[in-house]
Amino acid sequence: MTSNSNSNDDTESFNHNSRKRGTKHFQKLTSLFFATIILIGSALFGGNYLLNANNDLNISTVASAPSNTTLSVTFLDVGQGNCVIVESNGHYMIIDGGNSNYSSKVVSYLHDLKITTLDYVVISHYDADHLSGIIGVLNNYNVTKVISPDYESDTKTFGSYISIMNKKNYTAIHPSIGDAFNLGNATFEIVSPTKYTYDDENNNSVGIRLTDGSHTFLILGDAQAQSESDIINSGIEISCDVYMVSHHGSSNSSSNALLDIVKPSVAVISVGKNDYGHPTEQTLKRLSAHNISILRTDQDGTIIAYSGKDFLEWNINFDTKSIKKEAASNSSTEASYIGNKNSLKFHLPTCPNLPAASNQVDFDSREDAVSSGFSPCGVCKP
Repeated sequence: MTSNSNSNDDTESFNHNSRKRGTKHFQKLTSLFFATIILIGSALFGGNYLLNANNDLNISTVASAPSNTTLSVTFLDVGQGNCVIVESNGHYMIIDGGNSNYSSKVVSYLHDLKITTLDYVVISHYDADHLSGIIGVLNNYNVTKVISPDYESDTKTFGSYISIMNKKNYTAIHPSIGDAFNLGNATFEIVSPTKYTYDDENNNSVGIRLTDGSHTFLILGDAQAQSESDIINSGIEISCDVYMVSHHGSSNSSSNALLDIVKPSVAVISVGKNDYGHPTEQTLKRLSAHNISILRTDQDGTIIAYSGKDFLEWNINFDTKSIKKEAASNSSTEASYIGNKNSLKFHLPTCPNLPAASNQVDFDSREDAVSSGFSPCGVCKP
């Protein structure tokens, strides 16, 4: 009897373990089945998905803008700098323009969009990696409103900016927190700075919260912990779906206190080769700890978000190799130059004395300009 009892117990134990293993095996097969269905559906219907650190399928990508897009936000890859191009119902805004190495790329990108007038040019602050590319934009496009912070800088780049503003007879708007503006079907509100008297000019960055009523984007320039704290204490609404990580992912930005309130689902880091360690491990860990999916221009190239009533889709161009080549273009032989057909002078793209667009000719190198009979401008000294 004892022998039979042990035998029965062993049999039941074996059957139980077998069922347990079978259940686990079935669960694995089920998970694999649904994962396969998702991938097949992605291939058949033109979408695909990016996985965040937790393997959540929460970023849907598309090859082009859905027909019912109400707002598109392009995080243009400009290396170690910022440039954001916003479109809503045929109206355009650019926020920052990267450094001088990318000025021609920014202007070319806008040209490809067949833009004739920019509703807004927003300059977050006057560091070269945000301002330089804007000078070329101001030279080449009509602008309805220029929004910039209320302080001055003693840099050559800032001097060039003031020169083109005077040449175009533009007067900048220095906004206050809470000021609101319309852009097509979208609106944006100024959320920073709370003052323009910070010792660190990064904290003077003009920050905006942009929305089309369906999704919200938060862009704070190079704001750091001190400015972030003041923004939080002001009580202004800063929650968003997409957060452009401040100061290229520096350790002194994107604090836990800010992320606790902002609660984005996606963070975009505009960054390139640099000596600062951007984005820092501390910042990446903070973003991951808040379950935020991370996109980076140094890894993903130019990143475009399409917002509509029932969707937030992403278009990602993996052009890292070409971007790295352009970012390394510090020699005169690889830079871009703009010639004046009438005066036969050639200029840097950031020169305040650029000719009208109809009178311009582009050169890929200094040698091309000289061999074509053009001489260097005496102002920008290309």
